[in-house]
Amino acid sequence: MRAQKVMVQITGTQRLFSEWPETADSAQDGGADSTETAQTQQTLPGLYSCQKGAHFVVYEEDDGEGHVTRSTVKITEDSFEVMRKGAGCVRMAFRAGRRSECRYDTPCGRMPVVFDVKETEICLSQTEGAGADNPGDVLLARAAYVLEMEGRPVSENTVLVRVSR
Repeated sequence: MRAQKVMVQITGTQRLFSEWPETADSAQDGGADSTETAQTQQTLPGLYSCQKGAHFVVYEEDDGEGHVTRSTVKITEDSFEVMRKGAGCVRMAFRAGRRSECRYDTPCGRMPVVFDVKETEICLSQTEGAGADNPGDVLLARAAYVLEMEGRPVSENTVLVRVSR
């Protein structure tokens, strides 16, 4: 399939723990004090393609200081990955019930992190009646996870990737 131009909307929420709970399970139960939830959202142009049953979306972000990060999202029926290259390099894998370890490369050095994925939701179907006024969703991917550093939960997070024509 030839790559199609799309719009990529990325929404993220993060609830930092002001005190680290003993376990990720106690974090999920509200056992730790936390700060207010922060939310970020951005919409960027990208390219969408499908190869051997996997959906790929590629887009670039500019941090406003001349650093460009190229992101590739790979979505299958039961999981998705986000691979980022640029000022900060990371490969994040999201599959419900799985823990994913990775190294997050930053300008200040490499940090080992763990994504403890609690749930994922993936929708690969296209919206009927797509047209100029209703571009239609190509796909949606959402994950809820706990971010861990040094063996302790740091925050509860969600990420939503919405791709539309």
